[in-house]
Amino acid sequence: MNSTQKQKLLNRLMVLTVMAFFLPAAAEAFQRPCGGSGPGFQGRHGRMFPFGIWNNTKLCQELGLTDSQIEGLKNADFTFREKQLQLHSQLDTLKLQMDKSFSAATVDEAAVRKTAQAISEIKGKLYMLKIDSRLELRKLLNAEQLQKLETLKRERMADAPMAGHRQGHSAGRACPMKP
Repeated sequence: MNSTQKQKLLNRLMVLTVMAFFLPAAAEAFQRPCGGSGPGFQGRHGRMFPFGIWNNTKLCQELGLTDSQIEGLKNADFTFREKQLQLHSQLDTLKLQMDKSFSAATVDEAAVRKTAQAISEIKGKLYMLKIDSRLELRKLLNAEQLQKLETLKRERMADAPMAGHRQGHSAGRACPMKP
C-alpha cells in the first residue's frame, strides 16, 4: 500500500469517525416529539408544505377557507418555497465543496470543519423555516379549520399505502420519554 492509498484510507476513516459521533447527535436534536406532528400535509420526500392547500379546491371547500385566507396561503406558499429553494441551493453548493475538500490529496481539516459548520447552519435555517411556516399557518386558519385539517391529514395518512411508516413513537408504541 503506497502513501497515497494510506492517506485516502486515513481520510475515509476520519470521515467515518466524525460521522459516527455527530450524526446521532444531530438526529436526536431534530427528532419529532412523541405524538407526531401538528397540522400540515407531507410533501415530496417528507418535507412539510402546509401552505400548498390553497392549490386544492376540494380541500379549501372542506375547510371553509375564505378568499382572503386562500390568498394568504398562496402568498405564504410562494415565499416559503422561494426561501427553501435558496437554502437548498446553498446546501448543495456546500456539500459539493465538502466533497471537493475530501477528494484532495491532503485534507485541510480547518476548511472541512468550516464547511461542516456552514452546512449545519443551513440545515438549522431550513428547520426554522419549516417551524415558521407552521406558525404562519396557525395565524391564517382559525382553530376549527386547523382541527379539521389535522383530522383530514390523519384520515389520509391512515388510508395511504404504508400507513404508519415513519411515525416514530406515535405508531402505537409507548414513548420512551414519557414516564
